[in-house]
Amino acid sequence: MMYPAEWKKKDKVRGAVVIFTPPTRTAGEAFAASVNVTVQDLAAQTPCSLQDYVQEMVERERKILPGYELQSVEEAVLAGHPALRIRFTSKQGYLLLKFEQLCTIHRERAVAVTCAAEAGRFDEFRRTANLIVDSLALGE
Repeated sequence: MMYPAEWKKKDKVRGAVVIFTPPTRTAGEAFAASVNVTVQDLAAQTPCSLQDYVQEMVERERKILPGYELQSVEEAVLAGHPALRIRFTSKQGYLLLKFEQLCTIHRERAVAVTCAAEAGRFDEFRRTANLIVDSLALGE
């Protein structure tokens, strides 16, 4: 994946294959915006559709993220493959956070790319985050 030179890349952190973070704007920034990629092996599970996978993910996140509020689930494309885009908000203390996830299933693996930022900064953050997401390629 390609990312801006001023962003940081961390491999294999907190269950993610990779995390990209933009430069911090202020020293006391309360939430670090990020783009992360996770991959889950589905080979051992019974056949799992993309819709089923996303529904399970939404239910799991609803249970663990404070103030989770689902905004939309819609069809999309990720790395040239059919995907679902999930938009939701959550709270971290007094901060309202906004998330956008793109999920696809490729070769018995669920691939999820999550963009997260403070709600007030999300639209600005998303412009650069989309360039990173659009550079994702899945091996054939």
